[in-house]
Amino acid sequence: VNRDVFFLDMGGYDGHGLSKEILQGNLPVLNRGLTAFYREMTYQNMLDKITFVVMSEFGRTITPNTSYGSDHAWGGNAFVFGGQVKGGQILGPYPKSFDNTDETNIGRGRLIPSISWESMWYGIANWYGISKFEEMNVVLPNNGNFGCQLFTDKDMYTVGNNTISGCNDRAVNLKMSMFLKEPRYLTGLEQKRICKAAIAAVAKNANVTSRCIVVDQKIIVSYDYNRRLTTVNGTRFLQTTDPTYEVEGTVSMDYQEDSTNQTGSEYIENVEAFTADMSQELTGICTDGTSTCETSGNTLDLVAQVNLFEADVSDSPSFAPSFSSRPSALPSVMPSVAPSRTPSVSPSDVPSNIPSKSSQPSSEPTKEPSAEPSVSQVPSGSPTKSYQPSDYPSVSPSESQQPSDYPSLTPSISPSDKPSLSPSKSPSDFPSTSPSDAPSTVPSLAPSSEPSDHPSLNPSESPTISSMPTPDDPSAKPSAQPSSRPSRDCGPYVPERCGNGGFWSPYTCECLCVAPYCPNEFTNGTCSSTTCPANYHETLFEGCTLDCPWFKLDSSCASASVVPEEATAIYSSKNDCCNGQFAGDVSGCMERPAGFSVLKYNARFTMSGIDCKTPSSDRAAAAGDIARAVISKVCSTVPGLNCGRNDKIKITKICGSNVDVEASASSSTRRRALQTSDDEVVEFTILLNAIAQEDLRQKDALLGQYFQGTNLNNLLIAIKNEILASSATRTVQTITTIYYEFLNSFISGLGLYYPAWGSKETCLNDGMQQEYMNNNPDAWLYTTLEACCDRYYSWATNECLKLHYEATMVSSSGAVPIIFDPTAELYYPDWLNTNTCVNDGNAPQYMKVNYETWMYVTLFDCCKTYYGWNDAFTPCLEAGGVNPPTKAPIEDSWYVDWANFKCVMSCEGPSPCGGFHKSWNILHLSKAVCCEEHLSWKDTCLLD
Repeated sequence: VNRDVFFLDMGGYDGHGLSKEILQGNLPVLNRGLTAFYREMTYQNMLDKITFVVMSEFGRTITPNTSYGSDHAWGGNAFVFGGQVKGGQILGPYPKSFDNTDETNIGRGRLIPSISWESMWYGIANWYGISKFEEMNVVLPNNGNFGCQLFTDKDMYTVGNNTISGCNDRAVNLKMSMFLKEPRYLTGLEQKRICKAAIAAVAKNANVTSRCIVVDQKIIVSYDYNRRLTTVNGTRFLQTTDPTYEVEGTVSMDYQEDSTNQTGSEYIENVEAFTADMSQELTGICTDGTSTCETSGNTLDLVAQVNLFEADVSDSPSFAPSFSSRPSALPSVMPSVAPSRTPSVSPSDVPSNIPSKSSQPSSEPTKEPSAEPSVSQVPSGSPTKSYQPSDYPSVSPSESQQPSDYPSLTPSISPSDKPSLSPSKSPSDFPSTSPSDAPSTVPSLAPSSEPSDHPSLNPSESPTISSMPTPDDPSAKPSAQPSSRPSRDCGPYVPERCGNGGFWSPYTCECLCVAPYCPNEFTNGTCSSTTCPANYHETLFEGCTLDCPWFKLDSSCASASVVPEEATAIYSSKNDCCNGQFAGDVSGCMERPAGFSVLKYNARFTMSGIDCKTPSSDRAAAAGDIARAVISKVCSTVPGLNCGRNDKIKITKICGSNVDVEASASSSTRRRALQTSDDEVVEFTILLNAIAQEDLRQKDALLGQYFQGTNLNNLLIAIKNEILASSATRTVQTITTIYYEFLNSFISGLGLYYPAWGSKETCLNDGMQQEYMNNNPDAWLYTTLEACCDRYYSWATNECLKLHYEATMVSSSGAVPIIFDPTAELYYPDWLNTNTCVNDGNAPQYMKVNYETWMYVTLFDCCKTYYGWNDAFTPCLEAGGVNPPTKAPIEDSWYVDWANFKCVMSCEGPSPCGGFHKSWNILHLSKAVCCEEHLSWKDTCLLD
């Protein structure tokens, strides 16, 4: 992976109440995180490879509400930093004022955005390596909607060199006028089509590249005022209901042409030609009145005729420019080389990039701090108060009567004489000389030299093994069970250490050595000889139980009868191994499992005659008896299987109930089953362990070969006889015949799950994770497959689970377990294919991840949400096999019928229905609201 994106989110900022207090608590936390990240990237020399973006999903109001909070708003900002970021600049127009005089302020500091999110991400995508037009349209499919109002990496980065094709050369505003069939504003899609038509026309007729955006529009409704009649009451009404609707607007176009000619400018400034071509493109009607001409496919049903597409350009600068008492709101793109002899009375809102130096200080200091502050020799008379602690402790700390709310990042070298009322979660490097009344729940890594008065209630999972027998004094409380491997009196010649990774065994009174070493009789039996007996290391721990060696295996220590070749040392206990291999994280090593591999061989028995009417306790005991019989007969019968002490069988279902009963060992369908009830089915998993996965594949093949034909018949008879002979439960005493059916088998790990990036694109636990993950397992590794998939593949959790089973399945037959998908039958908007609501289970991942937001249980609700207007709602329902509706999906939907100047309801049928509303109609909850908003001049609106 040479590029990656990491997303972090921090909640708690929706401050509709007490915003100031919320920010005072949250921003220091955010600041510390950003500071730590910046320092770490600097330390690792990675800062030039990082771009960090801090943003929120929307802005907030500037003025508070009655709860001292801030409510939702529109325009916001983003903060970008990185080693190659061209910092110290604000991109995009900054508000001139935060009061209501600013034209972008619609009230309470709700600012209308001046640029889009794409403007920032365009430059970041450039820096990321996305420069081709086709690739950018995939990454930012809406970038064409914003003309040249985008920032490239040349604007944002010190190393950027990309520009936008069609920009950075010529720019012109076009006056647009068109007759419409309905009095409404152009929708976003219609604006895009107008610009696509303009770009196509310029490319076809002038062969230049351009970009376009509609920046302004207004609707004009015109009447013939000569055609009126007067009512009895003297009120004048229109005699005709056929007014004309016209949209006037401004289109901003940037284009790039060859310096040797001006074909682009000549065509764009040719009003007659450009207007005629645009009318043909948008209406589909040719300039000669026919309808057979070729267009770019951007016609609009709304447009009746294009009246004007005129470039607003000046032929030459004025020889007698006028003088203004107020500076221009839009400064020149080509400022004067010589400054004015008469400076402006109204200074610029934006400071100069090259400020002049004054010999006198300003009488009115700036509200912003200096980028290069001076160092004063005299302390300030009014020092500022910080809400964040210093990263460096004071050389002369003051004494406080109250503890700080923000503890120092650098602890004191001298501990306090008095214990804290709120102790730290992490142990101190300088412990108190007085023990605590409440002992820690986490044991010490360094045990006490004196025994405890309160011994542990739970025995150790890895007890130490003494190299010397106990003294002659017997225990005051001897064990009820004698040791299975009692130690011997090895005499006085016990070496202090075996060396070269070996350890002393009190059971055999010898050093046990790791390859390539073995005991040297000339050095008191220490591991110093490399001339070893044949098969010494292969048979050294064969058949071991309690004295199997421990060795490092990925992020922890493991014990097995076979030591892997890469092991450099072996130990008598996990504690010794963790201390030797993970000295800085002993407790973590003790808690983490090691990365053994395991073969999970899943199958089921059908047991004719099993009695499932017995009590649940009897059935549970029967499951245990079945498990012991199966593991015993399988391990002793299948040649070459060589079951170890960690191999076992797990019964997962009996008599129709899910159970979890284990017993330890101290394709074609391979099916032999009857069509019986689930009550007679016993499902089980054989679990075989090994370090090398190849050993498990061989065992999988052995089981597959043996579980068929005569061998399988004899094995099933032996298992039945063993169950009947060894079990006293009523559940199994009536079994007459056992049939076998193979399900599937998998090889996976017993260690922690990690993200297998770049290979399987799922989570695995085979112990093959990178070393940096082992070094920080709490940050990278997870105990369950589900948790790992949720963490690293949250956008496709089910796919992660499925890929895991596909990656670990080893059988030629069988099937991957069915992964429950809660979205499989939900309806979603299939915009890219059918453009209707479907429930085929193929929703995009972003919808599946947030299916409660995007998807619906019923077709009606989906169509209502995404296709709730006449042109789409009915086809949406009909496509799903539902009868067409007679009423709009939105209750009490009223809109203006502009052809008749009356408010109607969105439904089919007699008045007040006026037909289903269109996508652009503005809907209202009642007729009264509709009349008040749009037809307030018409006294009879409510009566129509």
